[in-house]
Amino acid sequence: MLFRSGLGSEVSAGSFTNLAQNPAVAFRADFRGAVPPPAGRYWRGPVLEAFDGLKWQQVRGNVPTPSVEATGAPLTYDLTLEPSGTPWLLALETVVRVPQGAFITSSVQAFTPRPVATRRRVTLVSQPARVGRQENGDRLRFDTLLPQGQNPRTLALAQQWAGLPPARRVQAALDYLRSGGFTYTLNPPLLPEENRTDAFLFGSRQGFCEHYASAFAVLMRAAGLSARVVTGYLGGELNPDGNYLIVRQQDAHAWTEVWLPGQGWVRVDPTAVIAPARVNADLRTALTQPAASAARPRSGLDRLRLRLDSWQNRWNSVVVEYDGEQQTALLTRLGVTGGAQALWWLLLPALAVTLLDRKSTRLNSSHRCISYAVFCLKKK
Repeated sequence: MLFRSGLGSEVSAGSFTNLAQNPAVAFRADFRGAVPPPAGRYWRGPVLEAFDGLKWQQVRGNVPTPSVEATGAPLTYDLTLEPSGTPWLLALETVVRVPQGAFITSSVQAFTPRPVATRRRVTLVSQPARVGRQENGDRLRFDTLLPQGQNPRTLALAQQWAGLPPARRVQAALDYLRSGGFTYTLNPPLLPEENRTDAFLFGSRQGFCEHYASAFAVLMRAAGLSARVVTGYLGGELNPDGNYLIVRQQDAHAWTEVWLPGQGWVRVDPTAVIAPARVNADLRTALTQPAASAARPRSGLDRLRLRLDSWQNRWNSVVVEYDGEQQTALLTRLGVTGGAQALWWLLLPALAVTLLDRKSTRLNSSHRCISYAVFCLKKK
């Protein structure tokens, strides 16, 4: 069965074998300063702490907020979110300020009670921080739990590291992945429901981010450390024409957080050990050149696509939640009332967008052409 990449509310690594790349735009991010480097583009979504042997899921409850200690300067940015039907505001780590009506959960995730049903533009502030040096004890204990009687080989491996200092246990697990013949692929084999982590770590050794994040979290819990899986997005394509990032559904990612004494929650991305290009470059590069340190050079077609996207992004900043009827009404107020001449100059950019990026757009071609035209008119 074919599944398309994107962000979901749970992780079930090994349940499907063919993950298709989905180029649809998830959101765009305009920064009020320098764009973060690739290693700093972790966009935090659902945090998954409940594990039953097959699935990682969110836990809901009144858990005290962990301590947050800033370690760097704040960064302000505007997100233009495409409709997703979810309540998540995908913030860079660590989010410290959200729009009015939204809030930050006890797992430091930006959340809005109003699901993103239409294109929405929000301003967020994130800041490098040390999170959770003061953390709820019940949460830490819960995040060490594993289902009984499952994955005996994984437990035996991790228990060999239980006597090491916590940071050394993390390093031992990373070293195991680095030297174990593991590969990064979107077409891994299906894994059995019984002892699934054993089947991955000691059998197939093939997978994508969900496989590695899940297996690593299990290893950490088996070694006596609190661990959880974090999902969201990693990366984003820099558009030099507008100095903003385009984050696509295929950039969806999963990583692990481990709680270390004196440090709090520490992000560990085991996928980066197997395919460093997933962090340093992009998904396409990671699949073909996993050790690459940069993305492939852009073609002329890529540059044209980015130029068209910059027009769309500028329009989003003007009338972000306009639907097709509202855009048409605005065009009429601006004096564009139809006719063959107006129709053709409106349709040309839409046709270009449709041909270049047909699958990634959320608007149909007529809406895109109106967006571009109104932007041009407003600039006159």
